[in-house]
Formats: sequence, structure tokens, C-alpha cells
Amino acid sequence: MSRNAIINGSHNTVVYGNEEESQSRRAVSPLVGKWKGTSQYAVPAGELSSSGYSQFLQNGEYNFSGEFTFRNVEKLGPDTAVVSQVAAAGTWRATDDKYSITLADVKTVRTVLRQPGKADVDLDKAAASVPGTSRFFRLEDATPRGTSQEYSVLELTATTLHATGQDLPGIGVDYVAIRVE
Repeated sequence: MSRNAIINGSHNTVVYGNEEESQSRRAVSPLVGKWKGTSQYAVPAGELSSSGYSQFLQNGEYNFSGEFTFRNVEKLGPDTAVVSQVAAAGTWRATDDKYSITLADVKTVRTVLRQPGKADVDLDKAAASVPGTSRFFRLEDATPRGTSQEYSVLELTATTLHATGQDLPGIGVDYVAIRVE
């Protein structure tokens, strides 16, 4: 993104120069498109990461589909992870060198225990077989609808995006992605 390009959050467009002289030179925000990326979260109890596809639509809608992976070496062992397949939808807005995502809905599709050399264990089915337990932890249980996360853009080119921010509880997150559409 050039130094004089400003992301206009109300229209998710880029304005070149100043507002008055650029009315005829509006372009689509460089964030618009589909990105394949990974996030690393700085959690004290283990390692949390996500991988998947984020889509920023010109009309301000946002979609994510992918996996969240949690590893806790102390409790699960060095190569064991809890993996949740997640789908999320909401809106996005960009201003200057920041963007925010507001979630309208999050759904955990499936949660498994992944161990090397073994078949995945479906934790939802396992929890349902324990009396008094209906399901394993789901991301939507800890993510209220309408909450927003803000990211600072460190690098944004035609093919790459690198941003940093904090998740809802205030844990640092680093996001790196490549454009796929």
C-alpha cells in the first residue's frame, strides 16, 4: 500500500491523496479478497493457532473457515492436540493501517483429539457418552456475538498480509496470509 493511500472504513475503499481530489480515483480496499492464513496466539497455558481461509467482501461482510489447534504439552503430551473445525461470519471495517472484524456468528463444526499414529477421537461424541455432559468446549461458548477484534497491518501487498492484534481476552495474535483470490 502506498504511503499516501488511506483506507476509508465507511466504504472499504482506498482513497489516494486527499478526499477532495480523489473522488474519481477510488479503488477497492487491498484487503478485499480471499486469504489463506495462519494465526499464532500467545497463550500462557500452551500453544493456540488457527489456519484457514478469511474472506473480506467489498460490501463489508467477512467469512472464516478453518481449524483452531490447541496444544498443552503438560496435560496432553508433546504431539497431541485438540483441533476444532470452525466457521465464522461477520463484518469488517478498515481505517488507516488497521482493520477490525465484528463477529455475527461462530460455529464449531467438529472437535477432535489428534494424536500421532492414531485415528482422531471425536470429542463431541465422547462427551455425549458421559452422563451430564452434552458436548466438548466450543469456540462460540467463549465468543459473544457482536464482539470485535482489531488488527494493525504490518505488511499488505497484492499477495501477502501480515497483521498483529489481540483476541477477545486480550491475548496477542499474529496473522500471516497469502491471497488466494
